[in-house]
Amino acid sequence: MVEKTTKAGTAPFMPEFDIKKLMGDMKIPAMPDVEAVLAAHKRNLDALTEANRVALEGAQLVARRHMEIMQETMSGLTSTLKELAGNQPRRCVPPSRPSC
Repeated sequence: MVEKTTKAGTAPFMPEFDIKKLMGDMKIPAMPDVEAVLAAHKRNLDALTEANRVALEGAQLVARRHMEIMQETMSGLTSTLKELAGNQPRRCVPPSRPSC
């Protein structure tokens, strides 16, 4: 038996396959409107930027409030410790030191 060979000297893999027919039947979609695509991406980026700005403002507000709470807590703790230190009776020093 003799097989048909191609120009490269090998047997054709699919002799009934016609690439020209396949490409002719294929419908290539039209190119999208580049300006519309760019405008949509710009709107998406603008929305993302705005969302990030709002999120950052919220995070800053939470951080400020956290700092206020910490300052109030430390101030209250300091005044409580001063009161406790002021309300304790003075301890006498041992007799080797004459101040009481």
